[in-house]
Amino acid sequence: MHNIKKKSFLYLLFSAVLLLAACGGGGDIVLEDQSGEEVSVFSSERPVVFFHFTGVD
Repeated sequence: MHNIKKKSFLYLLFSAVLLLAACGGGGDIVLEDQSGEEVSVFSSERPVVFFHFTGVD
């Protein structure tokens, strides 16, 4: 019973650290578009749409 509580606590602690690491950073995310211009993900000028293509056999 004590082992289950310890594993649960470690899982919760690990999840909290991952969440804080993902939400932190504080910088803008900038990517390059097809013409090589930098595009900010959180730009208020225009919406940004991302497409992710994967190779499917």
